Amino acid sequence: MVGAVIGCLLIVGCSGNGGLDRLASSARRASPSPLQPSPSPSGLPAAVWVLSPLGLNLRASPNPQGQVLTTLSQGAELNVLDLVAATDAGAGWLHVRFADSGTEGYVSDDPALLIDEAVSQHVESTSGYSNLFPSSWSLVSGNPAVMSAPPSDQSQASLSIQTATTTAQLPKAPAAAATELRQESPILIYGKTTYLTVYKLHSGAYEFVASAQFATLAALFDFHQSASAGSGTGLFKTLLSSVIIPGG
Repeated sequence: MVGAVIGCLLIVGCSGNGGLDRLASSARRASPSPLQPSPSPSGLPAAVWVLSPLGLNLRASPNPQGQVLTTLSQGAELNVLDLVAATDAGAGWLHVRFADSGTEGYVSDDPALLIDEAVSQHVESTSGYSNLFPSSWSLVSGNPAVMSAPPSDQSQASLSIQTATTTAQLPKAPAAAATELRQESPILIYGKTTYLTVYKLHSGAYEFVASAQFATLAALFDFHQSASAGSGTGLFKTLLSSVIIPGG
C-alpha cells in the first residue's frame, strides 16, 4: 500500500457511523479461483481487491466527502490507474476502475481496506465464518481450516482458523517451544477489539496468534512464516481485516 487514509471504510455494526448504507450485495462465496490483475502504471500495483467485510465506497473525487458512485463488495477487483498525492497528513487515494463494470473513481489507499494481491474467499460451512486469503495459496477446510502458501514461496506462510464455543475451549498456541517477542494492539476482527502476540519459535520461524470471542463462536487465528520472512505482521493483520463472523 502506498499510504493510508480513513474515510471510505464502512465499519461493521459495532460502529456508530450510521450515515453510510450497508452493503447490498453479499461477499463472493464461490470456490477459490485466481483473479488476474490488469496492467497499471509503473510503480503501482496492477490491481487491488476490497478487504472490508461491508465493502468500500467508490467516490467521484479523491476526498471523504466525494459523491459515492457505488459501494464495492468484499473481494471486488479494482484496476489501479493512478495515485493521488496526499492532501493532508496520512491521506492518499487511488484512482481505479472497477473491473466488473468499468466504472472509474477513487478509493482510499488503506491496507485495512485493500490488498494488492489476488484473493479468494473461504466460507467454512460448519460454523459459517468467512475470510479472504491469497488465491495462490492452498486451502484445506475444516476445524481448523488451513490456508498455506505454495512450496515455492520462501515465506512458507500459513494461516489456520479454529473455532469453538468459548475462548477457553480453543487450543493453546503456540504449540511448539517459542519465545514471546511482543504484543500488538489494537487489532480489530469483525468489530471485536483484541491483540496479537508475536512469537519466535525455537526452530527459527515466527508465529502470530490472535483470538476473540464473538456472539456465536470463539475463534483462534494462528499465522506462521519462515525466519527469512521476519517478524512483520502486515499480511496477518490484512487478512484479519477480511473476516466475517455470523451474528457478530
